[in-house]
Order: sequence, then structure tokens, then C-alpha cells
Amino acid sequence: MRPFIAPYLLRFPGLNLPETLSTYLFVEHISDINWLTIINEKLAARIGGPERLRALGENIPIIEYPGGYIIQAGPRPEMGDRSKGDIPRFYGKVQDLLRPLYPPLEKMLPPEKIVLPPDAAIGYVPSDLDTDIENQEYMQDFPTLWLHRFE
Repeated sequence: MRPFIAPYLLRFPGLNLPETLSTYLFVEHISDINWLTIINEKLAARIGGPERLRALGENIPIIEYPGGYIIQAGPRPEMGDRSKGDIPRFYGKVQDLLRPLYPPLEKMLPPEKIVLPPDAAIGYVPSDLDTDIENQEYMQDFPTLWLHRFE
């Protein structure tokens, strides 16, 4: 059983989910952005192609490979700490550009597959979320909060 990780994922925006939010990985949508983000040529074309990627600036190198691009959000990985106002700025620039490539919220995996609520104990069953309105609301809001963590 995983510990409840949502607060840490939202506080430290440079951390990545241990699983993807998306049921469409890499082909139709991206699952996430991070220090290194890989997109194929089709996805790059949807946001303006390699020219638009390179317009992110010299602090965000674009590495071309056969079939797509690797986007490096800054010179080194960053974890950030929202509680201290530390938001990885290069990650935010990449996310702003790639935002149209995220799947629609309704296409994402149910949040209970990603994180567990704060009162989760050994033997906790995710279906228990249905009985606790506060957990249910938090779990419904998590994907939206996650997609806006670099703002």
C-alpha cells in the first residue's frame, strides 16, 4: 500500500508521479512534464513544431531524435517547494507550451489509482473513497491541482 503522496506532489512540483495520469501515453497525449520530457513529432506539430519548441529559449535545450524531441527544462533537475514559493520556472515554461497535449481530465485514470487519502491505513480499499465526501472531493480535485502545480 502506498503512502498518501498527493500533498508532497503538490508541494514539490518537480517530483513526478510514480504512475502516469494518462491512459494515452506518448502517442496522443503526454502524461506529464518534468526535467526531461519526450514528445513525438505528431505532438510537436500540434503545438507549433520544432520552431515553437526552440522558442522556449536557450535555457531549455531541445534535443532532436528520430521521431521526436526531448525537452530539457533548465540546466538541472529541480524539485521546488511551493510552501516557500519555489516553483521550477523552466518547468512552468515547458508546461505552458505543452498544456494542450495533456489528455482531457475525463480521460485520466481515476485519482484513487494515483494517491491515497490521508487516513489510509493498511488494508485500505480505494472504493472506501465513495463513503467519505471530503476524500472524494479531494480526489476529484487532485488531477486539476496537479496539472497547475507550476503556476
